[in-house]
Formats: sequence, C-alpha cells, structure tokens
Amino acid sequence: MGSFSERSDVAEGGNVWAEARARRRATGLPLVDWVTTDPTRAGLFPEEDVVAFAAALSQGARAPYTPAAFGLRRAREALSEVLEVAPDRLVLLGSTSEGYSLLAKLLADVPGCVALPAPCYPLLPLLFAQEGLACKRYPLVDSGPGFVPVWPESFAQKRGADPSFLVTVSPASPTGECLDAASLAWLAQSRRPVVIDAVFEPYAAPLLPRPLGAQLDALPLASLVVVLGGLSKFAGLPQAKLAWMSLHGPASLVAEAQRRLAYLADSLLSPSGPIQHALPALLKLAPQRQMRLKQRLAENTLALEQACVAAPWLRVKHASPAGTGGWYRVIEAPAVFSHPAVPAGRSDVALALHLLDAGLELYPGELFGFDSERLLVLSALAYPAALRAHLPTLIALTDPHEPPPARSSPDDRSRTRAQQAACAR
Repeated sequence: MGSFSERSDVAEGGNVWAEARARRRATGLPLVDWVTTDPTRAGLFPEEDVVAFAAALSQGARAPYTPAAFGLRRAREALSEVLEVAPDRLVLLGSTSEGYSLLAKLLADVPGCVALPAPCYPLLPLLFAQEGLACKRYPLVDSGPGFVPVWPESFAQKRGADPSFLVTVSPASPTGECLDAASLAWLAQSRRPVVIDAVFEPYAAPLLPRPLGAQLDALPLASLVVVLGGLSKFAGLPQAKLAWMSLHGPASLVAEAQRRLAYLADSLLSPSGPIQHALPALLKLAPQRQMRLKQRLAENTLALEQACVAAPWLRVKHASPAGTGGWYRVIEAPAVFSHPAVPAGRSDVALALHLLDAGLELYPGELFGFDSERLLVLSALAYPAALRAHLPTLIALTDPHEPPPARSSPDDRSRTRAQQAACAR
C-alpha cells in the first residue's frame, strides 16, 4: 500500500503463544499472570504511597509552563544528586523509548545498523526498526549458572561501516546480569558510541558501589557513552512518564552530543511540566518504593528456588553468585515437550502453551531471542500468593518422569494432566 511507510507495517500472526494467550483471554477463561512487570497492578504500594505520589504531582499543577530542551534545571539538579552526574549532562525524556528514538537520530543514519544483545527485551528491535535501523546481534552466552556477553571485537576496533553504536542492558532483561569490571573496561576502550540501558540499576545484584554514571566518569572513555534510566523502574512509577539520559565520555564528544540533542529534544519537549516540577519530591519517595519492590523480588525468587529443590528438573538461572538483577527470572526446564499447535516447534513454546492450557502465563524463551529451548521467563513481581499457589502446576507439567502432555492421544485425554493441575489450584 503506497500511502504508508514500510517501517510502520507490523506483520500479523506468527507468534503462536501470543495468539493462544489472546484467545484464552477473549474466552474469559481464568489466567494466572506470572509475567506482569507493571508495579501498579501488583499490589505493591499501600494507600499512603499513592497519596504521596498525588501530593508530589500537585506541586507542579499551578507552575507556569517553562519549555526547556533538556528539561527544567531544578529537576535536573535534583536528579544530579541521585545519579552523581552533572546537571548539564542530563536530558529529561518522556520515556526511555523516546530516548532510544533520539539516540537513533543522534548516532545513526538511515539505512543503518545498531548492535543489540541476544537475548534481550523484545521491544528494542521494534524501536530501532521504527527508526529505519537494522539490528546486528552479539550473544549472551549461557555459562551454566548465568549468561555472559561476548563483545564484538570488530566493533571496538571500528572495522567496517556498521553498526553505528552498541546497546547493552545492565541489569540485563531478562537474564539479570550486570556489567562487571571487565565489561566496563571493554566499553571504555570502544571507539564507537555505547548506550547502556540501566533502568533496572536499583535492582542490580550485587548492588553497585556507586551509580553507574559516576563509575563511567571515573574511566578513560574513548567514545561517547549514554546511560538511560526512568521513574518507571527507578521508583515503580510507569504512569509518571519521565525518564532521562546521562552523557559520558571525552568532553568534545559530550559537547557535540549536547549541541545536537538540544536541536532534537527542542523539537519534542515531551516531558510534562507538572511531572518535572514533581521530580525532586518523587526522587525522595523512590527509596521506600524500591524497598517494597526488592522485598517482592526476594520473596518470589525464594519461592522459585524452593520449588526447584522439590523439582530438581527445574532451575532458576541466576546471573551471578550474588543473585539476579532486574525484575525477570529465567527458569530452565527439560526440553522434551511438543504441542499440537506447534507440531515441529520448539520445546519452550510447546511447554508455555501447555501452561496456558492449564491457566498459567509464562513467556517462552523464544520471545526474548534465546537459542536454548529449555528456558521460560516470568516476572518476579507477581502476587506472591498467586505464585506459590500455582507452583504445583509448573512442577507437574514440567516433570520429565511423567509423559509430556502432547505425547498422549490427540483427544481430550491429551489435556488430562493440565486440567488436573488446574483443578489443584
């Protein structure tokens, strides 16, 4: 259709698991949500937290509109104290997605290419496709207990025309590993720009000794490094719609990035005035909200680990001996499953479909780009009672000592185990 751009077209269909989930929701059948990462729907914050958020927003309700390309100075100064980055090196955004859009325009020409980790959060390739950029993937290799990045040597040496810049996520989503000293040293000597998505930084494992931006400023960076963050994860406030980027690297490159970003950001002016005026107060609320989130993450991670003790064919894939950062957890299960909907498909998709049939929603690893067929992904923000109550379903349907559901006959008997597990709830 000649009236529309190619990059605005989204291919329909093709994701068997998502289509099966949509059908189940449409029929009104019960579905236990183990994938939500929306803290406003996870029963995390009591009424006093909601009142404090509303009071912070009210502070900017009567303030005059003061457009500023990088955001209000007062808001950036408050953020500077938390991130330990100079206010002039901070840019306020409506969302980290907007940050990616600005960085695509700042760092790459079309047609162009960006380097992304594999696996990674599925939204990232879509964001860059909307900017007309292709994606080259560098692997996060399964080391047994967790995943380690294999940095592309040609990227650091600036051989070839692309990719224009590299994106890394720390803590990674969904695998949870954080940039260690060796990775930071590699990034420091890179000759091309690097973007670090650090939205889950408060939930790193182990906790960082200093904010990531401050650590970067202590390194002899060879190129521009941009760090992204936002209130959505930093304070559990996705409805606030305020994010930021910080700029690091040689002074000349930071200055040129500031000059160009001033032009790009001034064309959008997307963060609202009231939320910028509220930012100093919201940052003061963040530690308490982070504590509630961390308590939930720890409680659910412990429940998963205890389930794996009872079901040794399951394993929580921790990113390091200190644990796993971020809000997702990766579960390793046997790769022995098939499903009528994917007769020649991957075991993780088949298992996720069987779990859907039993009313339990987990992501197959394929959605995040895992090569392994043994991995499922869930959110550690789920209601703890819902998690513990339905762990028997996960254990029953992954037990390799029992015939996998799809190996039974294709009539109603093929669903017996799933229905029994669902009734056990």
